Amino acid sequence: MHWRAETRLPEIVSEILDHVCTSETPIRQQYATLAALARTCTQFHGPAVDVLWRTQQTIVPLIMCLPSDAYTVNKVRKNNTVLALTRNLHPEDFIRVHHYAYRIKALGRTTFAGYKDISKTPALSGHVLPILLARNPIPGPLLPNLSYAFIKDDQAHGYAVLPRLILSPALEALDVLVGTEGEVALTAWSNLRLLFEERSVDLKRVAVYMRPARLGPGLLQTPGQPTPPATGNIWQPEFAQALLSFQNMTSLDIGEIYWNPTTASFLSTLKSLQVLRVSVSLEPGTDEKDALTEAATLLTTQPHFPGLTRLMLLTPSLQSPICRLILTSLQSNTLLHSLSVYETSSSTVELQTFLEETFTRDPDTTPHDTSAPFHNLHHLHIERNPALGPGPKTAFPLLLDSHPFILGPYTLTPLHPLTSLRSLTLSPARTVLMDNTTLHDLSRAFPHLEALHLHEPTTESAPTITLLGLLHLLSGCPRLSALTLRVDARETPPFLDCKGFHAHTHPIALNFQSSPMANASQLAQFLILYIPALEKLEYVEDDEIVADWYDHSWMKVKMQIAPLIGGVGSGNTAAEQPIVEEAD
Repeated sequence: MHWRAETRLPEIVSEILDHVCTSETPIRQQYATLAALARTCTQFHGPAVDVLWRTQQTIVPLIMCLPSDAYTVNKVRKNNTVLALTRNLHPEDFIRVHHYAYRIKALGRTTFAGYKDISKTPALSGHVLPILLARNPIPGPLLPNLSYAFIKDDQAHGYAVLPRLILSPALEALDVLVGTEGEVALTAWSNLRLLFEERSVDLKRVAVYMRPARLGPGLLQTPGQPTPPATGNIWQPEFAQALLSFQNMTSLDIGEIYWNPTTASFLSTLKSLQVLRVSVSLEPGTDEKDALTEAATLLTTQPHFPGLTRLMLLTPSLQSPICRLILTSLQSNTLLHSLSVYETSSSTVELQTFLEETFTRDPDTTPHDTSAPFHNLHHLHIERNPALGPGPKTAFPLLLDSHPFILGPYTLTPLHPLTSLRSLTLSPARTVLMDNTTLHDLSRAFPHLEALHLHEPTTESAPTITLLGLLHLLSGCPRLSALTLRVDARETPPFLDCKGFHAHTHPIALNFQSSPMANASQLAQFLILYIPALEKLEYVEDDEIVADWYDHSWMKVKMQIAPLIGGVGSGNTAAEQPIVEEAD
């Protein structure tokens, strides 16, 4: 290609940059490659620099664009450094800073895993941000095109220097990490509310997280999990007041905040909400009857979430009255495509009872509506996970206390009217009472099913579902592309029993978890013949070492399949991670 083909250059450069910035490439390697491309030629310089600066974990790299004599980086401890200013700043010092500042679109630690990538970034001395704010020669925010920000409540406390420095009218998404001091959060939200009004910010997405804390010697909280405020949720009214003006908000995540009247009142005002993650756990000491009465008044007398397409509900129990109230109020919502319910305590509530109450319409409350509740639902995820929701959490909650959902022959029958269902996840689940007939009925009820995940803890009980039941499922669900299921793979069905089944030609990833098996060679042949488009195979190998164990191992199955089918996964995991964000 001739370099004078200028009309195609932007397209080619953009494609090259897309190959550089992939999820598989470490962040530091991406930065190094982008920096090298920016120095290659003028055609690459602008686009590469834009991508290089587009997402920043901290504001430190931008501050280091000041003249070299304006700051110093000092080592304070073994592996820690601090950036401090060495002189006053002048307008000409900001030339390079402004050259890159307008390119930053996202600022903050978007994931807790990102900590590793910024571990060597210097901390800022306390005077740096105030001087930067005071000496900035251009009025307004330093980052005029910032659309996403992640801040902590203590950064918005006091004079709120960092928010005043970075928040701009272009801001659309904000994540806030709240600590255990209620007074700090109260002041922070008051300051943010003033900034939102002053800068005409129109937020579309807001998420509030609680800062993790140590629970005791040797018992660390899982990163990203919440802790209840030590001084209570005194900041929530101010939080609600700060967001009341954002009537165009489409996404809200308050799943780590206790439910209270402020929450219910605030949610009832958001008419444009499309995605909601909310907890209905009550703060200790709250009167449950009063909370239920107030929630019922708000949800029954005012329009509720008319545009909601995706709901993630965290509840202490599947039988929680407020949980039931919210789900009942949404039964007629034709736009709701994704529903996730997380039970945050280890209860013994039967799953079938919850499904019958949720997905069977009450003729007394809706006498003129004969359609099935949630009849447009595409994604359903039900999980019992004490590591979610408000309140202190241990590092390994499921190992300490776990009560899986018992799946019997008729447990999933209430879901059969959901003919539009595309994905179904139940975790943790015990499928020992399910059989091939149950799986056959499931395939007939959900012909459009694309993903089925029944995450089952490792157990010595052999499943009653066999490979023949697996064929029934694949035959009835031709678009199935992801399956997590324990089956009894110790015997492969004879050719005569498989004669009526066609090979599943749709690409699929299989997770057999701790499925028992006996003959690796025969099982490999079965998978090759009837699941030829297998893209990934996962399993949990039996820890018991017996004679000729390799001939009875999943490892041998994988080795025999690998030369014939490309893309078979090499890693063995106990189970895929539960789906938290389903596609709309």
